[in-house]
Amino acid sequence: MNDTATISDYRRPVPFGRLVRVHARIWRAQRGVVTGALVALSAGLLSVTWSMGTLSGSVTGAAVSSRASGLPIGVFTLLWLAVGAAAAAAPFKSGWATVLLTVAPRRGRWLAACLVSFLVLAVAVTAAFAVLAFVLTMIVLAVTGHSPALALSIGRPMAATLVTVLVQAGVGFVLGAATRSVTASIIIGYVLAPALLAIRIGSVDLGHWLDLSGALSALSSGPGHALPPALTAMLLWLGVPALVAWSRLRSSVA
Repeated sequence: MNDTATISDYRRPVPFGRLVRVHARIWRAQRGVVTGALVALSAGLLSVTWSMGTLSGSVTGAAVSSRASGLPIGVFTLLWLAVGAAAAAAPFKSGWATVLLTVAPRRGRWLAACLVSFLVLAVAVTAAFAVLAFVLTMIVLAVTGHSPALALSIGRPMAATLVTVLVQAGVGFVLGAATRSVTASIIIGYVLAPALLAIRIGSVDLGHWLDLSGALSALSSGPGHALPPALTAMLLWLGVPALVAWSRLRSSVA
């Protein structure tokens, strides 16, 4: 027997794509992740129905697009930070990550596979939301006596929604991985992040450069003058927690 070959085969890493597929199956068993995604989807669709049902007067494509960009998208995207935090904290709260990471030689790779698989789930749910929102908009417009063809105008805001969801979900995930606590992540994401807007140093509006909400709006709107502050905010809300999460994986599994 060639012992060297055997050891080499044993240490060969699992293909990254396979890791992603394994984690994608794990999410189906995580009630917090599944429940959070379904709540976001249901709340968003209810908001679509209400928003389109209250349109009155001369309804135009711009009016339909504006309604879709308001409450429905706001409600649907809002919860993804919490869902991401639940997804990242779940392996540590359940204890199976602690067992796995005691023998995992590539912990950062494992965490990256978790994140990618979760973002794939977020994309799938967002795509379902966009399709169902389009169908609901057509139905509501037809029932209220307006042209169902106006539902086509929600296409652009729905496409922008994907960017917002991916960033919100990513921020929630890295916060959850860094803190290993859903509660702490929610406090940081929903309480601390808005509070940073008030930070000023002399005449410098530092909060503008740390604004997570503003960064989401800038990124979903496309390139523009607000892009530099958006990049600094992303560095803070994605880069720093990701570095902390990676450091904790390297140093300890506790």
